[in-house]
Amino acid sequence: MLKKLGLVISITLSMVLGFGLTGCSDSETASASEIAEGNGLVQVSKTETDDERCYIYTFYDPDTYVMYMFARTRGVNSGCQLMVMVNADGTPKLYQPQN
Repeated sequence: MLKKLGLVISITLSMVLGFGLTGCSDSETASASEIAEGNGLVQVSKTETDDERCYIYTFYDPDTYVMYMFARTRGVNSGCQLMVMVNADGTPKLYQPQN
């Protein structure tokens, strides 16, 4: 029951963030890190392509440890996407803290 509740909360959070970030641009919104931190997510990494047209951020929810990937692209096909990261069996990928 607790796993199902966590999954429902994770999906709901993903949808809220996804709708909130749709159609973003640098001049109109805060950075992905500021938005995520404002919603309680913790940034794990940031990767960008050599031509700086695509930025990929990885976050996790400190309450559920579910991991999320946020991608922002620039140029002709610019846009934003927020996705729950999943394992091969379709279950949400959980963050493993490094000790």
